[in-house]
Amino acid sequence: METNKEIQLLSIILSIFQQSDAHLNFGIHKILGKFRSSLKKNLLKTIDLSLIQNSIEFSSKEKELFWDLLIEFFSLYFPKGKLYNIPKNLNNSIATDFFFQWVNEDQYYYKIDDFYFNYQTILGDFQVSFITSKVELEDGGKNKPKRYFIPALINSPITYSPENRSFSINFEYRSLNEAEKELYSRNYQAKINKFLFRSFQENFGSQILTTEDLDKLFACLEEFTSQRYSDRFIHPHLLNYLHDQAKSFIIANVPFPIVTNCENGDSFRYNILYQGFILSSNIIIEQICSLETLKKKLYEKKKFITKTDLIVPLKSIPTGYYPEILNNKMQQRDWLNLVGYSLSSIDSDNFLKSGVINNSIPSNIQNLPVNTGLYSGKLRYSLLNALNKKASNSHNLLIKGENWQVLNLLKSKFFQKIKTIYIDPPYNTGANDFVYSDNFQKASWLTMMQNRLELSKYLLKSDGILFSSIGDHELPNYSLLLEKLFPKRLDNIVWHKKTQPSYLSQELISVTEYILAAKKQNSPLKLMGSYGNKNKLTELINIGNSPCKRIFPKENIFIANGWTGILQAGTYGKNKLKVELLNPQISVNEGIPDEDLILKSRFKWVQDRINHELDIGGQIHIKSIKSLRPTIARFYDSPIIKAPTTLLSKKVNDLPTNTDANAELKALFQTSPFDYSKPSKLIKYLVRSSTYFDKSGIILDFFAGSGTTAQSVIELNQEDQGSRQYILIEKEQYFESIIIPRIQKLMYSSTWKDGKPESLTGCPHIAKIFQIEHFCDTFRNIIFSNEIHPEYKTPQSGKKFLKYVINMDDITSSLNLNITEFEDPFSYYMISSQNGIMSEVNLDLVETFNFLLGIDVNSHEYFEEQNRAYQIVSGTILPLNSSQKHNLELILIIWRTTKDLDRKKESHFLTKNYLTQQKFAQIYFNGVSTIPNGKVLDKLFLKLMFEDL
Repeated sequence: METNKEIQLLSIILSIFQQSDAHLNFGIHKILGKFRSSLKKNLLKTIDLSLIQNSIEFSSKEKELFWDLLIEFFSLYFPKGKLYNIPKNLNNSIATDFFFQWVNEDQYYYKIDDFYFNYQTILGDFQVSFITSKVELEDGGKNKPKRYFIPALINSPITYSPENRSFSINFEYRSLNEAEKELYSRNYQAKINKFLFRSFQENFGSQILTTEDLDKLFACLEEFTSQRYSDRFIHPHLLNYLHDQAKSFIIANVPFPIVTNCENGDSFRYNILYQGFILSSNIIIEQICSLETLKKKLYEKKKFITKTDLIVPLKSIPTGYYPEILNNKMQQRDWLNLVGYSLSSIDSDNFLKSGVINNSIPSNIQNLPVNTGLYSGKLRYSLLNALNKKASNSHNLLIKGENWQVLNLLKSKFFQKIKTIYIDPPYNTGANDFVYSDNFQKASWLTMMQNRLELSKYLLKSDGILFSSIGDHELPNYSLLLEKLFPKRLDNIVWHKKTQPSYLSQELISVTEYILAAKKQNSPLKLMGSYGNKNKLTELINIGNSPCKRIFPKENIFIANGWTGILQAGTYGKNKLKVELLNPQISVNEGIPDEDLILKSRFKWVQDRINHELDIGGQIHIKSIKSLRPTIARFYDSPIIKAPTTLLSKKVNDLPTNTDANAELKALFQTSPFDYSKPSKLIKYLVRSSTYFDKSGIILDFFAGSGTTAQSVIELNQEDQGSRQYILIEKEQYFESIIIPRIQKLMYSSTWKDGKPESLTGCPHIAKIFQIEHFCDTFRNIIFSNEIHPEYKTPQSGKKFLKYVINMDDITSSLNLNITEFEDPFSYYMISSQNGIMSEVNLDLVETFNFLLGIDVNSHEYFEEQNRAYQIVSGTILPLNSSQKHNLELILIIWRTTKDLDRKKESHFLTKNYLTQQKFAQIYFNGVSTIPNGKVLDKLFLKLMFEDL
């Protein structure tokens, strides 16, 4: 029978895995439930058994103190079940005079959904599910309509299954229509919840749930429809941290060698208390940290790609596909929404019958953007195959996913390949741009930024540069963070963001923001800010120099705008700018002297430099015969390049303000769908500064927002015929509602007004769209080791699902998938949240492996052979332990279903079509190799996905 103190300790430990979500039965909550049950059943028994096995016996007083110490320690570090962060001690052995540290520096920051879009709990013996079946996409604008959880209009919102002892309530998450606003009046969500609850009571309530469970159901309904704090942290070094703290705690609280109770003279054995405390605290700590270790593994593992598509201008597609493209209803609707274009404006039948070739495509449809995501089945794969060469050469990537997870996936493929990074992160002003689940507002923001900057630095080229916008609120800390992470931080750039500020503030009115810059090397970077004036005259006198004599040839001199007269020997001008004419007398005719001038003054150039400048076309100008001060009009055979200034404003360098950014979005979308975007001309200035001299390179933005960085790159390429490419990363719903449409609109036309194109001169290019698995999705796809079987299928669809397998008896063991061989690589699924809707997503193992391996793809073919789909990828990679580009290896990767495969026939096909044409350093196969020296990739895939875990 447990004592009160044992029960008290157990309650503290259980609270760490409970908090307010104990009733939930999905995702991480399901694991927590199993973990709580195991701890409740076994933890105290494990401690008692361990003490016995180590021959530790306490007196009654020692035992009481032993439990008090454990209770005090775990209460101290986990108040209310939550880890209390204590800053690390400074390491005084490090030879530096300054440390920049903060409370949760060593943690991982991640963000979960603001709502539980799908929710499961147990009430009585019924499983209750709240399911979101439809989500209205959100833009980022100030005046966006508020969305609510509304009973689904299609079929019945409540479904009841007595045989399965379950019921579900289906919702749509969207804005209200006018009729609904009138029906629910004010306090919409509360009224909707009460209306739905009454409906449930009337139809099912008393039949299946008790009064107590009905009360719990309403509480669950309120929780489901309430916004939650969305920021969380993982403590990757928690185990060592707590072990160290436990040792420090026991030493501080039980001094060696004996503790004496002064009131009654009782003595306690130090060594027994110390051993017992360390032994027992270690057991508890390892249990606590095992779940944190699992979260760390799931967080750090590379994520699957769950969607791959292309956006491409129509004129880049072979005309044989036009009948199916132009008659595709979804494509027609997409074009109508994007550009207001209807195919009724052309005679589509005659157009299709004419067998048109690319150069005769009507100008009004040439750049219509085609999105392969609007097509399915064989047509989609055929389109991808037809575009494979063009698409393989494109690194214009739009990636939807959490930015840390995407950057982690990009590590192999884009290691030291990024020329410029521009980001506009949340400014941490205490508004809605960054929500906290604790009181460490600045520390949490710094952790979030450090996690992502560390990965981005890994991708940046040695001569690359990072630009980051930031406001006043985090400027000091952010500056220190960049100095901590990067070898060199440049001077701050001040951007004048407002010319018509709000005067509501009673203190200081903010009209500026900052752009911080950092780089990976100490040596100077050559940056372009603006062009110098070729016609500007250069002064030849420097008042800090000593007087000296110089000779100026008569044929290279022009005096006083064509003056005619006699110059007498003597001194002209005043003070340190005086010039002495050493010639006895000079006759000047219409500005041209009759002999070389010999002058003495404080000249800044030696004679050879003057002669060189004149030899290549320079001209000496003497503006005034009173001062006789010579200047030179230098000859330039290339533009004069001036470095960027640290002040960017409309007045100084004609750079735009926030008002211009809003106008830009209004021109594209008719209304501005996003707040606080930056003007594209500002980002263009920064991108041009780092890419002007080669007009190429990859530009990365991992806080993509409304997609301004992509527009800047696209327009800059159009202006200077550059070949820059962009990678944009964004996780929010405006990835679909703003970023993708923005790119498509710019493909079609470069000028817009009120959401309508004003020209047919677009910026055509190919962009790839990827979506990756969310971190929270990993918990939705976990099975326990006793549930594993070869092909995990849902009874409804029969689809094969990949699952992460964990052993609850040893949760820290290796993380694995439920399969070890990819027999059917195009037919594996996972459960994933797609903008809040739980969906069965078809995993793209091929593209996932391309990223894991870091292959620079030359070709990606889709075709059928032996009555099965094939995807064959060829490209180059850097071998391990090599950083030299000339060491690139050519590899080939073959993907197909291996069931009933005729290996001999495949070997003959590959030899004939691939192996005799090129020599590959490595050839990979999924499942089974059919040629000598071929390698099976399955184990390598898993190793790369779970490496360093």
